[in-house]
Amino acid sequence: MRLISFLFIVLFYVSCSENSTKHFQNYFDTKKFFISTIEKFKKGNYTLSKDMSFNSKQSHVEIKNVEWEKELSMFANIDLLKPAYRDKFHVDSTRQDSSSYTLKYTSVDSKTDIKKLEITSDFFKKIPKKIVIQLSEKNNLYTSETELEYFADSAYSISGKQKTRLLESSSYLVKGQIFIN
Repeated sequence: MRLISFLFIVLFYVSCSENSTKHFQNYFDTKKFFISTIEKFKKGNYTLSKDMSFNSKQSHVEIKNVEWEKELSMFANIDLLKPAYRDKFHVDSTRQDSSSYTLKYTSVDSKTDIKKLEITSDFFKKIPKKIVIQLSEKNNLYTSETELEYFADSAYSISGKQKTRLLESSSYLVKGQIFIN
């Protein structure tokens, strides 16, 4: 009887593990992609030209010793494989042309902070060329909308608007150009 109980537990565990794996096989591992991108930038000789604006104030900076973890932290914090995102997206793919396709994740749950995520990849190499992420948060104190764009090994932008109950609304834009020396 113990052997039957043991086999039942093992089979139950294996079937649960397989369902978890199957569920996420259509989900791109965004976190892994950006962590490996950060590591590549840290090992290489990359510099950054950055334009920033907050409301109407603008600034520009050239950075040689880039702290890539900080620069790309908003991208690296996006993790489609988090259990909280399970069954929260409609996944669709379309072929753009003979050399690229787009994988689109659209939120089906209004409570999800990621509203849309699009990954345009090389059709043959399966390497992302462009990633666009739309985020939105809303609660009793504030409303925030953010759009992240990453162009493989060349540029990124982070733009958004925030509105708080007690303060005026604000908008921001960060554009980074990535160069290899």
